[in-house]
Amino acid sequence: MTISLEVFDPPMCCPTGLCGPQVDPALVRFQETLRKVQEEYDGRVKVARYGLPHDAEHFARNPLVFKMLEDFGVDVLPLTLLAGRPIKQGEYLAGEDLREAIEGALASANGGE
Repeated sequence: MTISLEVFDPPMCCPTGLCGPQVDPALVRFQETLRKVQEEYDGRVKVARYGLPHDAEHFARNPLVFKMLEDFGVDVLPLTLLAGRPIKQGEYLAGEDLREAIEGALASANGGE
């Protein structure tokens, strides 16, 4: 069973925000967290990351993301969806919190095993 982890980022200078003269340490930590998640859950969690100016079609095609942007504006970003459900908005999840959410989603997807 594979679950999706989608991150919808706010407008940044590049897709990951790891560019320019002032790189936000939170973005560096989060990018490393995503890398570790892909490694740890290889084949069980599909990670996708979308930036508003670079991947606007993904924001528009996802009804939940589109509605949350309509209702709350860009302050809802970053928005993290796990298995299609929002698990964090307005900030990035810490590594342990993300792993806990993934473990719960995987257990649910496997019938609570």
